[in-house]
Amino acid sequence: MAPFELQKYFCQDKSDWFVINNAAEKEWNNEKVIEFWERIRKHKIAKRDYNFENFIFPKFESRGYNPNKKFSVVTADFWNNGQPMRFEGRANFERAKFLDVAIFHNMSFKSASFLLAVFEDSAYFNDSHFFGLSNFSDSKFLKNVSFSRSKFSKINFRNCLFNDLVSFDYSHFNDIAIFDRVDFQLKGTFNYSIFKHETQFNFLQFNPILDFIYTYFNASVTFNTINFKELNINLANRVDFSHDEVKYSSKPPIINFSRSNLNSLTVLSRIDLNRLSFNYCDVSNISFSRCDWNIKGNRLLLYNELFEPRDSEEHYRGLKKNFDGKKDWEMSGMAYISEMEMRKKRLWYEKEFYQWFIYWFYGFFGGYTQDFKRPLVSLIGLIGIFSFIFYFIDYNILKAFQRGIKGALPYISIDTEKPFTGYWFILRNIEFLLGGIFLTFFILALRKRFKQ
Repeated sequence: MAPFELQKYFCQDKSDWFVINNAAEKEWNNEKVIEFWERIRKHKIAKRDYNFENFIFPKFESRGYNPNKKFSVVTADFWNNGQPMRFEGRANFERAKFLDVAIFHNMSFKSASFLLAVFEDSAYFNDSHFFGLSNFSDSKFLKNVSFSRSKFSKINFRNCLFNDLVSFDYSHFNDIAIFDRVDFQLKGTFNYSIFKHETQFNFLQFNPILDFIYTYFNASVTFNTINFKELNINLANRVDFSHDEVKYSSKPPIINFSRSNLNSLTVLSRIDLNRLSFNYCDVSNISFSRCDWNIKGNRLLLYNELFEPRDSEEHYRGLKKNFDGKKDWEMSGMAYISEMEMRKKRLWYEKEFYQWFIYWFYGFFGGYTQDFKRPLVSLIGLIGIFSFIFYFIDYNILKAFQRGIKGALPYISIDTEKPFTGYWFILRNIEFLLGGIFLTFFILALRKRFKQ
């Protein structure tokens, strides 16, 4: 058969090679299937010609495989019996169409391109190894697909359609992984997987359901402009990968959410959130469960708060609302303090110095009414300072201390009649005003401390 005839044979329509039975399943002409794969092995694999562009593949002959062996145990599909299941050059499956179940179990690819490929039935890439750049851009997987336990170098799934369940469980992503504009119609799982480099989930289509349980992120993972239906990130970076060839640390994952819709089905559970950041997201409905937050002093600290004070102010307000809804008053108070700190910083940048001073005063002396010790210390300090000032009225230490208390707490009785006269009465009024404010801060903070 001439080369052009062979090419035409591989790319021709094969809808007449099968019939649809009563169970809506394809019954293939086995003679034509066997002949097809014999020609693939003879004219393509034997010559190390891995160009399958525009090929239309019938059903695969093999249904079983041994995950512990890297060579074929039968003569079927691409490989002869005993032949290593390895594409030693660039495997080009661009615009290829797979009419039945596609079996790529345990295969190795020096590099691969499945650009615009269509998988009409299930596809299995379990235990496969992609050494170079692998491109699945604009591919369509119309039924379930599994990449479980596979290893990837640079991988690109941009604009892919996963019409059914897709599994990347126990997979290793050893370089940048790109999932931009992917359409997860049903669900995508990345459980127990390892992402060694930056990972991007940007502009995902539809309303995806994604699971990341016991997933390890060695670098940042970004979720940008996504309308999630469900997102579950559970125990990230807390799994023991000591059995792997690389020893991984338990450092917190870098998780970035940007312009995404995060609803109550977005679950972050038992994760160290020290390096969590949000950009233009509503965080009031996220479900946080037993997470470790980045606590600095008496406030919450998001990873990116220094770059966008106004945006961070909104996020802290959303977190406060979130914690209020769960009656987690301690975390709510910390989020509120952070919200106030971001507002104070924003007002300074906007040169609203009068308002900035009010918030500085509120925080410095009142602890934003979240810490009852701060206004109490402020009140004691106020009494001490004015007691020192009032000492110069009659140079009597005891009476100076009494006047200091009386000025801050006017309902307290002392043994001196008319303790303040003339200009000293003006100072007493200043102390009275400040004392009343500090006392109010103290009462409000005490009330919030024991709020039920």
